Order: sequence, then C-alpha cells, then structure tokens
Amino acid sequence: MRLLGGGLLRSVRAQVGQWMSERPIPGYYAAFLEFEDGTPATVVHNGYGYFLGADLVPWGEDRQRYTASERAAIRAALRAGRRDESGEKQALRIGGEQERAVFRGAGARPWVPEDMGLAVASLDRADVRQSKHGLCIHSDEGKRELDLVSPHETTVSQRRAELVELYDAVVGGKPLWHDGRWGMATLEVCLAIVESAEQRREVLLHTRCPFGRTTTRT
Repeated sequence: MRLLGGGLLRSVRAQVGQWMSERPIPGYYAAFLEFEDGTPATVVHNGYGYFLGADLVPWGEDRQRYTASERAAIRAALRAGRRDESGEKQALRIGGEQERAVFRGAGARPWVPEDMGLAVASLDRADVRQSKHGLCIHSDEGKRELDLVSPHETTVSQRRAELVELYDAVVGGKPLWHDGRWGMATLEVCLAIVESAEQRREVLLHTRCPFGRTTTRT
C-alpha cells in the first residue's frame, strides 16, 4: 500500500482484534492511512483463516496452503497447545524447508487473492485491480485487462518479484528499492496500527521514505 501511494505516509488510525486466546497477538486489523499529499488508503486484514480471499474471484478455490478442513484442524491444535507456530512460520520463509513447495511449485497457476488479498486503486480517471494474469483497468474507455505474465513464465509465483529484485541487486548491481530504510518505514506503520488501537487516536508517523529515494527524518 505504501508503494502504491508513493511511500510517504503522514498518519495512521486503526483498530485491531485479538480474538483467539491461544494466539495472544492481534489477528485482525482495520486501518485508515493518510499519505502526506492527502491520498487516503483503507486496509483490512483477518488472519484467523476462516474465510479466504480466493473466494472473491471466480477462478479461486477455498484453499491456499491448507484446505478448509485442514485449517479447522490447525485451530484445534492451537487450542490444545499441540502446534509449533514459530517452526511452521520459519519453514515458509524464503529458503525455508517448505517455501519452494508452497510458493514456487511447478505448474501454471493464475493469481488469486491470497495473503495480500484484493487491492483496488481509485485513480482520477480509472479504477485498477488485480486480474487473473495481471491488472483489470476500468476507465472512460471501458474495461480492459492487462496481461503482466511473461510468455516464458510457467507459474505466477507469489514471491517471484521479491526474489528477482534481490537477485538483480546482488548479482547485477541494480538498485534495491525495498531496502532497509523502506523496511523501517513500513515497520513504523505496523507498530502505529497497534499503538493507534491501544490509544484510540490517530498516530503521526516520523520515518520519511519515498519509494526509490533516500530516507530523511523530520
């Protein structure tokens, strides 16, 4: 969301939900973000695994890594204290034991709203959202789809862009847009969501990091 808005966020007003006692961290949030130029953004995330975003598109299915029945079994294991949450998460990180099978498996797969959900950008002369293989543009000229999948690609990988950017920076010396400064600014937003919920007020942000530029502080 920061990338789409140019990176420079002014403030956050949010509320979180912590509704599962066996997982004592926020599992839901709704936040209103204001960029410095006045651009608004609303983000909502529910991490409890009951409803999947893939159900929002006709080509989606009710599973990501797990089926609905497997997700129910995981919640039961959490309640019983039998699940190693930390180990499971580490296995899914880039380079982890299960990362390649889950996120970079072989076979052509269309995009579906998984962890990052469905995004809609409302512009001055168009609305833009994700489509099966790229973007769907609703403009004054009507509706059209922009295919962003290379004909040489065999799969639409959820983490392909991250890996390509890292590879190009390390091997090819290209600019690393999502660098440590960018990460710190994003972390500030995450912490501000929790702080705003606790204090029930708008939280002003201080880390200034526009996309592709050097960080300055105010």
